[in-house]
Amino acid sequence: MSSTVIDLTEDSPSGENLPFPLNAKSRNATTPYTSTRLPPLREVLNYAQPQARAQPAVSQVLADTIKSMDASLLRSLVIKHCHSNAPLKNALEEELLVTGKDVIRYHDGSESEDDAESEIKSDEEGSGDEEEGSTTKPIAIADHEYTSRYTECINCKETFDVTENLVRACYWHPGEKELYDDDDFWADHDEDCHGRMEDLDDDSTYAGGFKWTCCEKLGDSEGCKFTKHQAPINTIKRVAASTGQKRKAEEELPRLERSKW
Repeated sequence: MSSTVIDLTEDSPSGENLPFPLNAKSRNATTPYTSTRLPPLREVLNYAQPQARAQPAVSQVLADTIKSMDASLLRSLVIKHCHSNAPLKNALEEELLVTGKDVIRYHDGSESEDDAESEIKSDEEGSGDEEEGSTTKPIAIADHEYTSRYTECINCKETFDVTENLVRACYWHPGEKELYDDDDFWADHDEDCHGRMEDLDDDSTYAGGFKWTCCEKLGDSEGCKFTKHQAPINTIKRVAASTGQKRKAEEELPRLERSKW
């Protein structure tokens, strides 16, 4: 008894040598022939990949216009489009807003903010327990409330990120500028022409004619105090004792004094 061997490895069998019903050309074929050959896996994977959405391109002329336009006009346009463009509003909220719990605290008047290399230390000593769990200390907003991520430091006047505020980020002088009456610096100064010397303390051109009261260095010298950046939003609030607490403390004091007798 003879048998027929079918070669299924060929990419495109002719079909002439196939037995019925695989032979689509058979005279007695009553069932239409359907190929069971699968496409290469490479084609399947390429076809299944989602097409990447093209990102909107910002033209150079638009970028240049944004960079050069009036800042107040740009702000008003951004606010205007935030009312009608939800994706834009959501993106700006994600980039520009943070919750109170994410704000790194600043201990005002405390040595806990002074870097070890600061030339000038704070007048008040910081308590050690303020460092541990300092992020829970109260500030101007609650932990769940939102605030601006970027703000201006009241000491160095630089803009900083309230969530990335580290020691030594801010170099500043806690003192004030006073006139340094140096004959060499002010020799050619004419107050009738250039103005009163005392009024020029904020003019960088005359920085060499002033000294800082905190460190006796010239007005253009680097800050002598190294701390975090400080702003109203990240400064820890000093909670005053309530009237009831004060009254209780006053009542306890005589008892303590009598116990010593």
